[in-house]
Amino acid sequence: MGGSAPRLQLDLDLTDFSPIRKLLLSASDLVHLSFGIHQYSVTLEEIVTCLSSMAKLESISLVFRYSDRQGPYLARQRSSPLERAILPALTYFGFKGAGNDLEVIMAHLDAPQLDGVTLL
Repeated sequence: MGGSAPRLQLDLDLTDFSPIRKLLLSASDLVHLSFGIHQYSVTLEEIVTCLSSMAKLESISLVFRYSDRQGPYLARQRSSPLERAILPALTYFGFKGAGNDLEVIMAHLDAPQLDGVTLL
């Protein structure tokens, strides 16, 4: 981000994930992230990679939107083992999307302060 942004919060509704990829990778001071995104524009690898740089993240809400012709496919796009995202400050995780996508994302998060997931 090129400067200091302590306690940064982002709320986004996206049709394409690519424009914010670089921003999220550089947002190490991010404490709250909320985004709704169309499923076809992001892979599981991209989500986990972005989250892995956010050690100060306290809350996240992810809402995936699917078209009528498109089903959930995050888990099936995996081509190599995913890295783990270590989120020591995460206390809230809200999720709306396919259950198998949630399971795969959660399997790659290490969040010791997280009590559970809120289904949105």
